[in-house]
Amino acid sequence: MKKSDIYEIAIKILGLYLVTILLWQLRDILSSISLLIQSRSNPKIFEGFDQTPILLISISSFLVLTIISGLLIFKTKAITKLICKSTDYEDSVSLFAEKTTIYEIALTIVGLLLIVETFPDFAYKLKKHIQFIKSDYPQKEYETMFFMTSLIKILVGLIAIIYSNQLANFFGKKNKSE
Repeated sequence: MKKSDIYEIAIKILGLYLVTILLWQLRDILSSISLLIQSRSNPKIFEGFDQTPILLISISSFLVLTIISGLLIFKTKAITKLICKSTDYEDSVSLFAEKTTIYEIALTIVGLLLIVETFPDFAYKLKKHIQFIKSDYPQKEYETMFFMTSLIKILVGLIAIIYSNQLANFFGKKNKSE
């Protein structure tokens, strides 16, 4: 394995980690949308404070991070060419595992991280959701959105763990020229 391959692995892993951050930002966007809807229907809630700039900042931040993570994941070779020296393509480095194995480990860790960070929030929101249903108390729209985003995060974490081998093979596939 060449030194440049290690750069590629590190860049792709960083991109995958940024995807988990995107999921957290998705929650911010949903919160901003909910607040904007509430402020439009009842302007007295926020004393006339316009929620639109917050929504625009949340969306623009999400889009920028999406572009960056997409570049890191799908344009890894181009980024590697920008940061590597010519000797990095020649210097061999020995690692304990192949490229796909490292991706599989990274995907499993990212999936576990996402689940561990989300589970306490999900459990609390699930308990609250069940209590609202049992008491026939109307649930706020934003609480449902928070519950759903927590559920989506856990599902993405499970997918990253369960399909880590297939995803690692996809990310670690060799170029046609190799």
